[in-house]
Amino acid sequence: MILSAVLALPAMAAMENMNDMVMDNPPAEHVTGDTHAMNGGINWLVIALFLGVIAVAGYFAFNTEKLKKINFLNYPPLKSLLKSRWYPLIFVAPTFIIFSIIVYQLFFGSAETSYNFGAVMVWILLWPILPVLFLLFGRLWCSVCPLSRVSDEVQKKAGLHMKVPKFLQNYGVWIIIFAFLIITWLDSIVGIVESPINTGYLLLFVFTGAVLMGALFEKRAWCRYLCFLGGLSSNYSMSSALELRTNGEVCKTCKTPVCYKGTEKVQGCSMFEYPRTMDSNRFCNFCSNCIKSCPHDAIRITPRPPTSELWFINKPRFDVSFLATALIGIVISQTIVMLQVWEPFMTWFENTTGITNFTVAWTVIFAGAMLIPIVLMLAASLVSSIFSSGKEASNLISSQSAEAELSANSLYDIVGSNFIRFGYALIPLGLGIHLAHNAKHFLGEGLSVIYTSASLVGLNITGDMSILNMPTIQVIQYILSMLGIIGGVYTAHRIAAGNPDSKASALPYIIVILLFGLIALWMYSIPMGARAH
Repeated sequence: MILSAVLALPAMAAMENMNDMVMDNPPAEHVTGDTHAMNGGINWLVIALFLGVIAVAGYFAFNTEKLKKINFLNYPPLKSLLKSRWYPLIFVAPTFIIFSIIVYQLFFGSAETSYNFGAVMVWILLWPILPVLFLLFGRLWCSVCPLSRVSDEVQKKAGLHMKVPKFLQNYGVWIIIFAFLIITWLDSIVGIVESPINTGYLLLFVFTGAVLMGALFEKRAWCRYLCFLGGLSSNYSMSSALELRTNGEVCKTCKTPVCYKGTEKVQGCSMFEYPRTMDSNRFCNFCSNCIKSCPHDAIRITPRPPTSELWFINKPRFDVSFLATALIGIVISQTIVMLQVWEPFMTWFENTTGITNFTVAWTVIFAGAMLIPIVLMLAASLVSSIFSSGKEASNLISSQSAEAELSANSLYDIVGSNFIRFGYALIPLGLGIHLAHNAKHFLGEGLSVIYTSASLVGLNITGDMSILNMPTIQVIQYILSMLGIIGGVYTAHRIAAGNPDSKASALPYIIVILLFGLIALWMYSIPMGARAH
């Protein structure tokens, strides 16, 4: 019901714009409006409803004791659906049909983004909605992704079912991070988002990778180890309000781990997870194989407070924290290039550095945007380590001994350990400012989905692309950014509180989170340019 209410808000606000649509105009007369302009006043009714939905969701999300008692698999209709052999196929089939239309339109439809159904569906609808899905349902999207389904079918018909190489198992996530950075960098060089055909090439690249990996290796090796969208979803899904876990007491008595290996009728976990020991949402895609195969009904699907998984990570990983930190730089850099201040900044940068080649200039700027968050987090880790270690040691032994305690090697280890652990606090912040960024595209250009969809059946429906005006969107962006800041600060606090023996103080990380939060609030105070243009 909460999700329905959230999705209903922009639809309600869009009714006024829909009344102004111009019917049967030729495409050349398409009226996009200026979604960059600050026209009209703030729609406080929409803001009040939005805040109301957040308040209700927050109340239920943090009523922890009641959440622990809920198991959605106790509801027979849902359990029957997830145990059915038709799940997730009944959801994959429509997404595959839509994906096919999207790819066709990207290559053979209009060359202009605002007229191209494929480009609009990818960048104005799907891309903004995915982080919302990750927050609510974890990696559920991955179970209905049409590309992974094609990979599954190729694997069944002609797959070699080889073991995934140790290199991919150990370093696949770094390939994902590198690919994500390259794609983001390329977007500003060749215009992936602004070019339907380049978007088509990107989808074909992902499709080819999924098919090849399915043909060579077992299970969903592409989704787990190489999909760049999978890397994004694995980080954000740790903040989600839903989790799949097992009943540990029941699992202790189980001698046949079919949840992992599968049975003659049901495959094992498609994502190489062992459900009985799984403690993270990073790779679970709710494919329901374990639900179908478990003979003891030990699987549970329960709600939980968002970000709660991040508070007590047993084995934090450097690659996860690195990606969380880099994503802050990616969102900030991708937002700034769409602001009115970008061109004056580029002029200043060229005059100051003497670099006039855009590719070189953008590479330098982009590298700086990635490095600055990492350097600040390392600095925060250093300050945190020195502050806490020095304080703890001085309470027990002399100051001279305290200094000796902070030798170069031990300090290096502590800084690295703290960076890894507290990097998880940036995940809620990154998700919040990412949602705020995407809110502009969906709420400011969302009606283009209706216009381009109508064009597929020969109807020319045109009008203002925006669902809400820019002042209202900005308030929503502020709210989402503030939620990200609060989530990041609270997560840093809980990480520190949950690790009392570690030599770390949360304060330096909170300062870094607040700094990035202020940058985000400043960015969203300046109207962003349109994506569908």
